Amino acid sequence: MDAPSDALRQMLVRQLSNSQIKNRVQDYTMPYRELMSYYRCAMMEVETKFNVLNEELSLMYDRNPIESVKSRLKSPESIVDKAVRKGIPFSAESIEKNLSDIAGVRVICSFPGDIYMPHLPAQPHAPHEGRGAAAHHRHGLVGESRA
Repeated sequence: MDAPSDALRQMLVRQLSNSQIKNRVQDYTMPYRELMSYYRCAMMEVETKFNVLNEELSLMYDRNPIESVKSRLKSPESIVDKAVRKGIPFSAESIEKNLSDIAGVRVICSFPGDIYMPHLPAQPHAPHEGRGAAAHHRHGLVGESRA
């Protein structure tokens, strides 16, 4: 066997191994990627509902009580760090079950009274200790006022 064909064979074996490695990594990370996609879609849905609500309130009261709606998805690095700190397995199921701050939507209102408008569907509960937000809602929704 000559050197060029041996080198070609070794290169093909390396490429095949890299391809297999990539496939295994993709198979391993697919549940995590699906979970993050689920959270992104949920955040988009919540943002859209608040934007529609703001538009409806604008028509009813001739002003926009919601100043802005922002969302964020925890980075993969931050999720890994938190899973390690909490001593939980790094799996999509464990992440979904044990981490409650993977995704967040923040609604900022111009005035405190806008947060507690009587016709809003969410019922506020007690603020989390140590935070200055005016109202906290289930599923990580936070209402804040700029006043």
